[in-house]
Amino acid sequence: MSNIEFEIKEKVAEARVDLYRFREIMMRDWLLERAIKESTTIESNDTGSPNIDLIDYVEMGLDWGKIMDALHFRERGVMKVKFYKIKVKDMVSFRPGSATEDMRNVKLCEDRSDREEIMAVEDIIGTMAFSIKNFLKARQFNYEANKWDLVI
Repeated sequence: MSNIEFEIKEKVAEARVDLYRFREIMMRDWLLERAIKESTTIESNDTGSPNIDLIDYVEMGLDWGKIMDALHFRERGVMKVKFYKIKVKDMVSFRPGSATEDMRNVKLCEDRSDREEIMAVEDIIGTMAFSIKNFLKARQFNYEANKWDLVI
């Protein structure tokens, strides 16, 4: 068994989430995606990716359940999200393998790789351990470019 190693490198982008706007949309519409996208502004971006990709990361790469729980205990107007380039050695993720038609028998295939990625660190909870957990959780299952093989 090997260990996953993280090397956190330079900050490559920063976003600002207007929490007053976020709360207003959530209380009125109960649409998390809309609340995040309409309250997030990219303040700097040296990633080479479009700003919309960073806003999608804010939406999908952060644990909004925990963040909203933490917001109940403090009055904040702004949440800062900093994006760091990181190098990950021996990253383990899983991709679809095969499945029966009823999805009762499923096989996942393990992928191991060294890669450079972007990781977000928000300042509501703001611990590196929480940020690494979110990063790993978001990348544990790689369904993006893979399809299931049907077992008959």
